[in-house]
Amino acid sequence: MISTEIFCFDIASERATLAAMAKTVPLSHRLDPDLKEELQALADEDSRSLTNYIEVVLKEHVRAKKAARSNVVTLDREAKR
Repeated sequence: MISTEIFCFDIASERATLAAMAKTVPLSHRLDPDLKEELQALADEDSRSLTNYIEVVLKEHVRAKKAARSNVVTLDREAKR
């Protein structure tokens, strides 16, 4: 007999997976084999897939760049005062 609790969890998990997939777009790229190995090792250390690790690293990079730009604009405005 299948536990209702497990079945409900599986449906919720499947819906969450499908929702996450709907919010992403495919991206294909080529990497140097040595870089791929290094990224895979780092992903393994974080218990992440390579794809998820690259996404996390890119999101952090974009966030940092936006913050740096924001700081430059703020500093420019303060310098003009």
